[in-house]
Amino acid sequence: MLKEIRRLRTELPNLGKEQIFVRLKPWCEQRYLACPSVSTIGRMIAAAHDKMRMIPVRLGSRGKALLVKKRSAKPRRPKHYRPVKTGELIGMDAIELRMGELRRYVITMIDECSNYALALAVPSLNSDIVNHFFSRAARLFPVGISQIITDNGKEFLGNFDKTLQEAAIKHLWTYPYTPKMNAICERFNRTLREQFIEFNEILLFEDLALFNQKLAEYLVLYNSKRPHKALALMTPVEYILKENKNCNMWWTHTLNCNGVWIWL
Repeated sequence: MLKEIRRLRTELPNLGKEQIFVRLKPWCEQRYLACPSVSTIGRMIAAAHDKMRMIPVRLGSRGKALLVKKRSAKPRRPKHYRPVKTGELIGMDAIELRMGELRRYVITMIDECSNYALALAVPSLNSDIVNHFFSRAARLFPVGISQIITDNGKEFLGNFDKTLQEAAIKHLWTYPYTPKMNAICERFNRTLREQFIEFNEILLFEDLALFNQKLAEYLVLYNSKRPHKALALMTPVEYILKENKNCNMWWTHTLNCNGVWIWL
């Protein structure tokens, strides 16, 4: 009986217990054997040392057969989830801009509760650069960061993801082709384009350092002067100070550091 179940699981790799029951029943009838129930078949499979599981192999770069590792499921944003306090969930993304064959990127991050946002233009994009940006930008947040949500780009893997793990920051991922799961950051990207990038795009490609200096000045206005409808026309800084009065020292320190120039 076990050999036949294993044969069926080999013929059709990892066939489920319900399908095995349908295939096994006539085999048992031909041999005048009692066919085990679906649940019994499941227990027989689970009791096997290898779970009767077929694992695919692939050829490595040197022609050696390698087992294909099953990808672990990425933690996703729960449906209808909304953070209720500053630092609970930070959205991150990257805007790509082109001029001829040249490319520039603007890394963005925004707190989904307070709308406090930071950004930096870079000449190229990978996990080391994103990690460098995040490590410095995190210093300017008024409270600890609990969770980060990003898309599935390679720039959010590698050292960046490792840094989040070491800091015990949960990394949530959007489903492929579903930018609405990171809608607040996407909306900030649009605002940043319309209010700043489109007016300074030539500078972005000609003088990246000066572009970032002007971007820092814009972010100070965005965070401390611009009223936000989602915050009942408060600024992100006003919202944070109202939520946590102990953040007064944080904002004074941030201003003394010339806004967000601390990482430039």
